Amino acid sequence: MFDVVILASGGSTRFSAKVNKMLVTLKTRPLFLISIDKFLKIKDCENIILVISKEIEENVISILTNLEIIDKVKLVIGGENRQDSAFNGLKEVSNEIVLFHDAARPLTLSSDINRVYEEVKKHRAAFLASKSTSTVKMVDGKVVTIDREHIFFSETPQGGYVKDFRKAYEKAIKKQFNGTDDMILLEKFLKINPSPVLSRNKNIKITTIEDYQYARYLIGDK
Repeated sequence: MFDVVILASGGSTRFSAKVNKMLVTLKTRPLFLISIDKFLKIKDCENIILVISKEIEENVISILTNLEIIDKVKLVIGGENRQDSAFNGLKEVSNEIVLFHDAARPLTLSSDINRVYEEVKKHRAAFLASKSTSTVKMVDGKVVTIDREHIFFSETPQGGYVKDFRKAYEKAIKKQFNGTDDMILLEKFLKINPSPVLSRNKNIKITTIEDYQYARYLIGDK
């Protein structure tokens, strides 16, 4: 069994809309709710922790109450950045394995979530990813072409053992290190080598209005 921390506390600063992006809908379902729907149906997911901003707390409580699932979701207020928000969610986890998932990725397949969970049990940590189909060049004074066979784009869910995450977060706080995803803390502070799990669909992250429109197109939301 595992717990999931769904991160939905971003400030939507790049979304360029009057409404918080977590409240926009895909086929009538608010963005934050789509991930909840998926994890509620996964038999190995025991607890759902939803990390939200204070800005949308009232809306979220109202929606979950009307759907009669408020008792199935633990609400947590996020921190100043993604890492702080993830750590706030981690404090509420009771299982030994946790997955972190961005609510801004509503198209994640349930089968991919299960594959990440199974990979965590085998390799201690795992993350959903996609491989680069473009030639990648690093520019730092001079241009270096990197073999794209070794380039993976990190996605979510990402998971591992709670005891490892707690150690890594404590070290990150002491070092004042702010990571851009969950795996980097395990890599940097515990020398854990997470296993990539290739996504089987376009697991896009909705950051801008254009991303939202593309997601609507992919699911036929007219």
